[in-house]
Amino acid sequence: MARFLFCHLVSFASLLTASYGFPGQSQKAGAAFLAIGDWGGWSNSVPVSKWQLQTADGMNKVANELGVSKVFLLGDNFYDRGVKSNTSKRFNQTFEEVFGTKEHLQDLPFHVIAGNHDYYGKVQAQMDYKGSHRWQFPALFYVVKHSWRRADGGTATVDIIFTDSQLLVPEYTLSPKQFRHTGIEVEKWAWVEQQMEASTADFLIVAGHYPIYASGGEGPVKEMVQKMLPLLKAHGAHYISGHDHILGHYEEEGVHMFVTGIGRMCCYPSKYAKKVPKEVERFYITGDKAKGPGVGTRLVSSPIVGGFLAIELFDDFVRFSFYTETGALLYQPTAIPKRDQARRLLGDSNIVT
Repeated sequence: MARFLFCHLVSFASLLTASYGFPGQSQKAGAAFLAIGDWGGWSNSVPVSKWQLQTADGMNKVANELGVSKVFLLGDNFYDRGVKSNTSKRFNQTFEEVFGTKEHLQDLPFHVIAGNHDYYGKVQAQMDYKGSHRWQFPALFYVVKHSWRRADGGTATVDIIFTDSQLLVPEYTLSPKQFRHTGIEVEKWAWVEQQMEASTADFLIVAGHYPIYASGGEGPVKEMVQKMLPLLKAHGAHYISGHDHILGHYEEEGVHMFVTGIGRMCCYPSKYAKKVPKEVERFYITGDKAKGPGVGTRLVSSPIVGGFLAIELFDDFVRFSFYTETGALLYQPTAIPKRDQARRLLGDSNIVT
């Protein structure tokens, strides 16, 4: 039965590729980005993880191969207690000396959001850092717009909405205590919804620190399932995050969610895997060096100590891929159509299957 289902899915994927022009493996993307979370060393006394350094090397390799133009840092930028000043030596030790020394990363903008560990220090200090052109952290919530020329001469567009998870779900156990019971999340959720409604981009991606679903040592975040997921469904958006120290891909009603939280180590145990509905699981790795339980772990042929997410945008499709710290491709699901095509494909897939 399993073999039949696998063959059926392969045939269906082949049909979609032929009918809707999914990008081939060698096709060049119009735009490419990298995303990494939970990457920022160990502590003030150990500001860099050896696996973080290896992962940066892998990112440099993939940035060159894909023609990457932006990197997204998804929080927990400075373990274990954030930074207290915009002149902290951690900016050089943990960020500049790691990424600023890589040929294919050193000239790129790194768009930053905060994680819960960053709130043990002063997040404003991270926003105030102006030590290089690379570090881009203009606000707790902001939008980055990107466009490229389509093959037909038109313009393709993507909006990336960067959010602060701690202010969206202040009642979550690991959120900063000073925001609890303040009601601050009401205006922040309104802002996120407003940005989604206003976006006319071909592709819409929302970035946050806390995941929606995750199968590792942190698990799903109930408030994100209840509030973020319905907004993503309503606006044809997808979500990228860190926080749980795993790589994971989850999909629900056409919304794809990617957790990329192994910027400095791999991985948390599968403590909360049973909290994730089986029907949304597409791929995840857990456990020390990815030796723990997972979905799709047959793809793991050697120990993994770090990794990251690549996002390739084509004229009509987006492709998300996980890479290991060596820059080796680990997991690459079928490309996802842009917002208007996604709704048509969902309808078509109901007929085909």
